[in-house]
Amino acid sequence: MLKVIPVQDKNEQERLCSLCGAEYIPEALAYAGYSDGGDFACIAQFKICAGYVKLCSLSAAAGGPVDEDVMLLCGLAALNFAYTIGIKEARCDTPDEAKLPLYRKIGFAPCGDGMRCDLAMLFEGHCR
Repeated sequence: MLKVIPVQDKNEQERLCSLCGAEYIPEALAYAGYSDGGDFACIAQFKICAGYVKLCSLSAAAGGPVDEDVMLLCGLAALNFAYTIGIKEARCDTPDEAKLPLYRKIGFAPCGDGMRCDLAMLFEGHCR
């Protein structure tokens, strides 16, 4: 079973980021994704900002195959957390070309110099 859990310890967040080769962002909240076999697969880091949530990074564990299903769930979990506390918009920087399809599956669309996602549309019962 795929599993996504919040990372509540900053030392653990930093360790997981290092497993992904991702920049550790101490002020960010994080979720970790695990594959069917229970192996660590990815980390999503995000910040709650004034009126929106910013997905800062969504990074796969280095050295193995990328589990896109876990990455999708991990990104959605971060956005869902923000939505449950009343935030209706998500933003992110435009990812590199390889990650662009994943970000689009999550619900992001290009907007200006980054990407945006309407969380109300994403989570208010609309089929994906």
